[in-house]
Amino acid sequence: MRLRLTSPSALLLYAVSLALPAALATGCSGGSPSASAPTPQTPAPFVLQYAGEYDGAGGVGQVVLHVNGTFDATIDGQSTHGAYEGPTSPGDAPLSLQTADGRTFTLALRTGAPSSPIAPPQVLADLTRADGTTETLASPWVAGNEGMCWATYGRWQRDPDPQTGLSCDCDRDNVYLPSRGGCVAPRGNGDPPRLPLSYEARRRAGIFDGGKRVSSITLATDGRYRATIDGQVEEGTWWDATYSASSDEDSGTDIACTSALHAFAATLEEDGTLTVRWNDYDSESLYRQ
Repeated sequence: MRLRLTSPSALLLYAVSLALPAALATGCSGGSPSASAPTPQTPAPFVLQYAGEYDGAGGVGQVVLHVNGTFDATIDGQSTHGAYEGPTSPGDAPLSLQTADGRTFTLALRTGAPSSPIAPPQVLADLTRADGTTETLASPWVAGNEGMCWATYGRWQRDPDPQTGLSCDCDRDNVYLPSRGGCVAPRGNGDPPRLPLSYEARRRAGIFDGGKRVSSITLATDGRYRATIDGQVEEGTWWDATYSASSDEDSGTDIACTSALHAFAATLEEDGTLTVRWNDYDSESLYRQ
């Protein structure tokens, strides 16, 4: 069948009809093309120690820094990704983040002061937008510390290494990633898995109910927890309490629970109860279901 065109206007209409599907297929929206994400670079060891998840309760719901220099984030309810870069030598310069669509942010990282002397330390991330507004996110994992370093066969140094800026010296085949539990083996195609909980901690995991601030908490064997605290549901991670300089003998298994909302110490007792310790004078007992 041959199509017969009898006028210039018909010829123009035919050309447009051919071009329109192609434009729709390429996502033409009448605007400029989206910027591509910058080429990621492997972070220096001083920056790499902060790779991990950070959670917030505002417009920035989450930022996850990956070990290969990329990141994923939830910003204003939308998922996005991009690349980040930081100082190549030890220092306190903030990280620079750029999304695939060209938006830029800065991220200043610091170890937050624990809520009490017995609470686990966390890393706080102050994220600043281009308009100058800042939101603070918290790591749902325990910040790097001496106990974590020794527990994963690293060597803790009082004075940080001048070349790496790290206080924990891991074996040459390992990298220092507190979000994964300390010194861990790198993985070529992505983030290393988190180190498992100890056998004693996994053995005592379960569901516990209480009647004070914590009405219930579920400790899963993979290191995640879900709890209702002060009437609000939260999710976080729990760890063997290697951050503590000392531990009472024969008093159960000490653990650390961390989320974007709370960081507290607890003990899985021999009799099956869970003792949550908010500080030196405020604790509560929960009972296994």
